Amino acid sequence: MPAPDRRRWPSLVLATAVSATLALGACGSGDRELAAPGGVVEAPVQPTTTEAPTTEAPTTAAPTTAAPTTEQPTTERPATTAAATTTAATEAGDDGGDDVNWGLIAVIAGIALAVALLLWLIISQVSRSSREHDTLDRRIAHLVGGAQWVHDQASLELMSGTQSPEWLRGAWMDTRRRVNDLATQASEAAVTARGDVVGELRQLSAALTALGGALDTHVDLRLQAHGTDAGAAIAINESAETVNERRHALRTAIAPLAARV
Repeated sequence: MPAPDRRRWPSLVLATAVSATLALGACGSGDRELAAPGGVVEAPVQPTTTEAPTTEAPTTAAPTTAAPTTEQPTTERPATTAAATTTAATEAGDDGGDDVNWGLIAVIAGIALAVALLLWLIISQVSRSSREHDTLDRRIAHLVGGAQWVHDQASLELMSGTQSPEWLRGAWMDTRRRVNDLATQASEAAVTARGDVVGELRQLSAALTALGGALDTHVDLRLQAHGTDAGAAIAINESAETVNERRHALRTAIAPLAARV
């Protein structure tokens, strides 16, 4: 090698030694900083770099605080809504109960009761009137039938001159009883009747009574007649005319009542 290069070697060696000394001093100071108080050297710098993320990672406290803030409305809001709904329903029920007008309800109930009572009275009256009308119709039918029998059959048989005194006496006793019963029934029916039928029933009762009296006189004259007594015959004929007149009056009294049945 040339001479100049040989002169540079000492300076290069010295520079190299100084650099090495400085490097070792830097390493020694770093080791002393990492050493524990008891003189035990801790792990190299690499663990400290791994622990730094662990210390900074717990900064995830934001999710822990944010999670309650996001979950709290979802859990507590329905409860609040349900409680508000229950309270509103309770208050609505209380207000509805307080708004009931019991006075108006009582008035309506009283009116309904009065109407029901009035309807019941009307129906009862109509039903009673219907029963009374039916009963009266049956009584009138019975009276008309009996009066027609007296007019059409009994009176004519009693006026016939072919019967014996014994038969005439027995027939008259039965007919007179029936005539009197019919007259009494017609008078009683007139007491409970209403309207024009009252006068018609009274007229029938009077006609039956009058015919019964005329027949009684006629039968008595015939039973007392002896032989060919002229005076008795004239009296019998006159009584027969009276009976016919009473029969005509009875037929007139029967006609309006017969139209009702």
